[in-house]
Amino acid sequence: MKKQESKVVEDFEVYEESTNVPMLTENGTNLQRKSSSRKASIDKPKFKRELNDVTVNSNETIILECELEPCKDQLTLEWLKDNKVLNIAGRYQSSNQNNTYTLQINKAIKSDSGQFSFVATSAYAQTITNAKVLVKPLERQDSRPQTPEGSLLPAAPVFKIKLKDTELKEGSTVRFELLVHAEPKATFKFFKNDKPLKENDRIKFEYSSNEACEIVIENCKSEDAGHYKVVAENKEGTDTTECNITVSNNKDVFKGLDELTVDNPEDSTLQSVSPTSDKNLSLSRMNSNPNSRPRTPAFKWFKDGTDFDASERFLCQFNESEDTIALLFNHVTPEDAGLYTCVASTQGGKISCSAELTVQGEVNRLLRDPEPPKFLDPLSDTNVNQNSTATIDVRVSGYPKPIITFFKRADSKDEYKEIQLPSDKHKLLYEDDDTMTLIIKNAQPEDAGQYLVSAKNDLDEVKDSCKLNVQSPPKFIQQLEDKEVLKGKPLELVVKVQGSPKPECQFFKDGKPIDEKTAKKMKFDCKQDGDNYIYTAKCDSCDLEDAGNYSVIVTSGSMGQITSACTVNVNAPPEISGMSDIGGQEGDTVHFRVKVIGSPKPAVSFKRLKDGKSIDLTKEENIKIEEEEGGYHRLTLSKLTKDQCGLYSISAKNSLGEKKAEARLDIKSKPEFTQKLNDLVGKEGENVNLTIKVDGFPAPDVVFKFDGKPIDLNNKDKYIGEKK
Repeated sequence: MKKQESKVVEDFEVYEESTNVPMLTENGTNLQRKSSSRKASIDKPKFKRELNDVTVNSNETIILECELEPCKDQLTLEWLKDNKVLNIAGRYQSSNQNNTYTLQINKAIKSDSGQFSFVATSAYAQTITNAKVLVKPLERQDSRPQTPEGSLLPAAPVFKIKLKDTELKEGSTVRFELLVHAEPKATFKFFKNDKPLKENDRIKFEYSSNEACEIVIENCKSEDAGHYKVVAENKEGTDTTECNITVSNNKDVFKGLDELTVDNPEDSTLQSVSPTSDKNLSLSRMNSNPNSRPRTPAFKWFKDGTDFDASERFLCQFNESEDTIALLFNHVTPEDAGLYTCVASTQGGKISCSAELTVQGEVNRLLRDPEPPKFLDPLSDTNVNQNSTATIDVRVSGYPKPIITFFKRADSKDEYKEIQLPSDKHKLLYEDDDTMTLIIKNAQPEDAGQYLVSAKNDLDEVKDSCKLNVQSPPKFIQQLEDKEVLKGKPLELVVKVQGSPKPECQFFKDGKPIDEKTAKKMKFDCKQDGDNYIYTAKCDSCDLEDAGNYSVIVTSGSMGQITSACTVNVNAPPEISGMSDIGGQEGDTVHFRVKVIGSPKPAVSFKRLKDGKSIDLTKEENIKIEEEEGGYHRLTLSKLTKDQCGLYSISAKNSLGEKKAEARLDIKSKPEFTQKLNDLVGKEGENVNLTIKVDGFPAPDVVFKFDGKPIDLNNKDKYIGEKK
């Protein structure tokens, strides 16, 4: 129903009953049977135990329970919330056991707060019990921006949830929720009509976190009306939010109205009243006796500006405990739709209130021209640190009020999944009719992605989207692993990391950075797989020099860096280089210096070959065998003698094979004939052989002479020279 301008406005209560209820006048008489004796036989339902007010936290269970005394008449029983019939389904469950009626509400949410009623209706009477339910929000987590190390960044206060103008009923309780982002923590100052507002037994300030605060006003009174202001400040700056609060007194609606004398006391639409001392209005039949109890004002109903002729489907009810009058509809039809007005008359004047009843089947009379949904501000991308609270602000206009639905895109897909609200992860806060904020608690990398917001009413549906980036320090999903490969085979080093912004990876070998310029055999690559980034360094054909200690440093913007390391071994059979002939003079010291490579590390041994046998040199005097850096092995022979000259060998062996090499050691000495020329006698025409033996190093040059002149050994026709 929509409320029209008037001094007092009360909505109608509309619900169905299984029986037809006759129209009663305000003094309780039947319009069709005016016999007052009928009322005496009515068995009015009575509560043995009424509802009690309940306060719970979000996601807890609400239990409302009342008990009726036994009643002979058949009763119609209903649960109402804020004067509207509840649809008992889903989270709402009702039960009845031995006249005890229970309403259970599972996983309470903020919108469950309000007034709940249990209505028991017989054929001629009705009883109502009411209770107030308050659902407290969960404590907020700190959503102020943080550095990678977890320290908070300085920020001036900014109200994310502000005060808004509110009209309150006297005696009600209200909570104004405030949310402010600030670092360091903001202090709050509260003002009413520009004067400091202080806490008392009815007005309290409650803090649920460093960012959230509530103003609680209990049992509202007329003096609570005024201009309210809250100032949040820290050393970085200030922010202010303001609102106006008005308080209406429904209890004193008829206070001060004069008595009205009615000529016809049988008129069912006119009665008179004088407020009693406790300000409760008593509904009774008109009594012209001046000594009778105070009379009530005369009430008259109008529909669409004309007198309303009530039929048996309507019941006019006065609630003595609440001091309200209500027109109850039984079996509502589309023809009942219209503007209803109740006029209360006394000799001092008249007062009226109006409300519009709309019924399914008839076009609603809207308060203003309909308009399709429209985003007042485009959604903006949001960056937050991991473990902080993320917010997505939405401002949408439209009439009728659009239904807002939030979606999140599935990973690596174009499909969107609706976000269920509220939940332990998500919560929706309203700043005003057009502004709301989606709260994402304890944001994690999996919460990052594309979000879609849909606004829909009867005229159209519009959508907008934004991206949430959850900045998180890098972490390894897969680290470097030690490798062993054969020479000539490929090598691949892989790390898999997560982080936001996108992590950068640098590879190192033996502590020095490598890339495609410094390590031409290596190829580097990066691929993205969902939230993971895969970095690869690959060599198609390994060599022994590719073995070593490898590491990576992964950096994710200002969120920090991480490292990982491994060892790479390149296995190969032994290889020998540098084993060559050497010479020296007697008494000298000489060296065989040989390089041996291979993996696993080969076992190396030196030996001397003499007369077809291998002689172990490890026990020989004046001989030393050493291993040097870089794979070099040295055989040192000191105080050389002629006996040490000859052939030497080196052997290198590992699990993949064996390699050998040989070299000769010669000792330098002067030429010495060990066999000289001997005189010979020969016959003419025969061959004559002249043989000599010469010892010396390097090998001496030998010249034969005849009659003091050198013989040309190249003259093959006459001389043949042969060296053995």
